[in-house]
Amino acid sequence: MTYDEALKNIGNGTLQTAVDYFLALPERLPYLSFPLYLGEVHICLFFGQPPAVSRASLLGGPFTEVAGRLLLVGLTLLLVLLSYLATRGSSGGPAGSWLQAVALFSNQGLAARPGRLWQLVAAGVGCLAALLTAQLYTAGLLSRVTMEVTELPFKQLDDVLSAPGWQWAFPKSTATETVLLRSHQPGANFAESAVTLRDKPSMNFPKIFLKKSEAEKFAFFYDNIEIELRCDWKACPKLCYHPQVLATYGYSVPFRRDDPAVPAWYVAFLRLWETGVLSRLKRHNEPRLEGVQLACDVEPRPRQHYAPLGLEQCVAAFTLLLGGAALACGLFLCELAIARLKSNHSPA
Repeated sequence: MTYDEALKNIGNGTLQTAVDYFLALPERLPYLSFPLYLGEVHICLFFGQPPAVSRASLLGGPFTEVAGRLLLVGLTLLLVLLSYLATRGSSGGPAGSWLQAVALFSNQGLAARPGRLWQLVAAGVGCLAALLTAQLYTAGLLSRVTMEVTELPFKQLDDVLSAPGWQWAFPKSTATETVLLRSHQPGANFAESAVTLRDKPSMNFPKIFLKKSEAEKFAFFYDNIEIELRCDWKACPKLCYHPQVLATYGYSVPFRRDDPAVPAWYVAFLRLWETGVLSRLKRHNEPRLEGVQLACDVEPRPRQHYAPLGLEQCVAAFTLLLGGAALACGLFLCELAIARLKSNHSPA
């Protein structure tokens, strides 16, 4: 017996009540009574969990924007300036710079000052390479921390109607179908589409929705309690629901409105609430989720992956180092050309 058949039998007096939860929809209230709502039901759009998308490269975060790249170029120039200041000679004797002092201290006796501009640029690039190497070593060499974001496939509920490659459905002869048939609000206009879809044979088998949505681009409307009942204490189906809820209604056990036993049922339900029996029954029958949730995790969060770094993840670092090396070589060639020109124009 379907939900609609049970409600019709209660309304015409064939049945007194039905042992299940029924939604207190506005069109049911004129002929049905729902004593003391036992809870709330949310009609949601469920679909397979979308994969998380990485939003950061090796030099990600602030270095992905133009301002961050300018900051990186400024850091390189600062390293060049520091290398020049650290290696420039002074009138303080053989230990005129700290690099010369280190060389003398280690009994090397080497002059540590680069004498040309391309050598200073090369020294700056080397310092930046050492900095990046140190950062990779600190990160664990084989691990990288990225910002991952789970993107919803639909901005609003009725985007599922025009999403390329997506199919959608709903269980037939349920409160979900009733809600969809009169849904005309902006962002959730399904009335016309639901009428053309309700006659499909697949609507009679809502159990296949779960497997189909996990494996394909398939979304379906259902109430959250029916999906949560399929969870166990370890995990739930690999689904999530859209944060925009189609509708929310209270639920309870239905009775015919003119049934003389309704006041007695009110007293019985109130007694169950007062004694805590109803709360214990709900805890016993409802699924023990223990932290498992069906809501889509769309909050950006850092997540660490242990995997060998690929070359495509080091493009920014290699580009910077190769650019610095090319600049140093260009300055070296310019100095050679200038020296050659000076030698050619010098008097014999």
